[in-house]
Amino acid sequence: MIRVVIVGLGGIGRRHLANIRAAEPDAQITVLRHLRADSSVPAGANRVVYSLDDALATQPDVAFVCGPTSTHAEAGMAFARAGVHLFVEKPLALDLTDAQRLVEASNAAGRMLIVGYNLRFCASLRALHAAAHAGRIGRIMSGRAEVGLYLPDWRPGIDYRTTNSARAEFGGGVALELSHEIDYMRWLLGEVATVDAIVGRFGDLDIDVDDTAELLLSFTGGGIGSIHMDMTQRSPTRTCRLIGTTGTLTWDGIAGETQAFDHAEGWTTLVAGGSEGRNTMYLAEIAHVFACIRGESAPFADGLTGARVVQIAQAAVHAAREGRRIVV
Repeated sequence: MIRVVIVGLGGIGRRHLANIRAAEPDAQITVLRHLRADSSVPAGANRVVYSLDDALATQPDVAFVCGPTSTHAEAGMAFARAGVHLFVEKPLALDLTDAQRLVEASNAAGRMLIVGYNLRFCASLRALHAAAHAGRIGRIMSGRAEVGLYLPDWRPGIDYRTTNSARAEFGGGVALELSHEIDYMRWLLGEVATVDAIVGRFGDLDIDVDDTAELLLSFTGGGIGSIHMDMTQRSPTRTCRLIGTTGTLTWDGIAGETQAFDHAEGWTTLVAGGSEGRNTMYLAEIAHVFACIRGESAPFADGLTGARVVQIAQAAVHAAREGRRIVV
């Protein structure tokens, strides 16, 4: 029997709760909540507690840290120091210092640290990665990622102005909120060498954080890349295009479709749109976490990966503020 603590019960916390219960029916699941407004035990959980001490007293094997980014370091450090495996939702922390502290604490305890970059478990994006690394389009020269999601539509029925994504005090802001794109561009093209960026608040949303970012990256392997992120686009988009010496790969994350082009065959569909339900990648992510705990797999997105993404996001903000290229 595995003992689990879930820290925070927002949308992603509830999703993980349901998926953990489906994956591990006999698990003892404790939910750590910060507010006592609702004392009921949510479906799928065994108990609710309201302090870190009470959560630690359950002697968990793994903690899923799903609260606001601003709380990741405090909660993560407490569990890591107690010798608990960690799954921390993206981004790993508010800044590089806290991210590195979490990595060091987990390493010192000899425990696993996984960061919740769930797009790595999306079948259509994995097909893009596999094709790129199998040489389907030759040497990759450049890549372009774009994500645009209208913040008021993210959580239906909730005033977007009250959400963590909209508030600086909780770690909101586009560069960290939409850091999936930074993660998977590193996954596809390799390590980032330099960052140029324009980051700011260009829309009309009632928020106190940046809503748009444009990053220009160079990679140590010689390629270049760009990432557009915004929280203002009314038509949802999540796409990636890789340009190689012999062809092109494209990914549409909204449609769940991956295509390849070469001059001889034209366009070929590698993964057809609509072939995967949205929760499938989250289920795969949960299965991966427990496989890592059992020693059957190594983390796809470990603490060092999470810290590196935070570093690049932080560098983008600094590059924009200072008007200069930053070497990372």
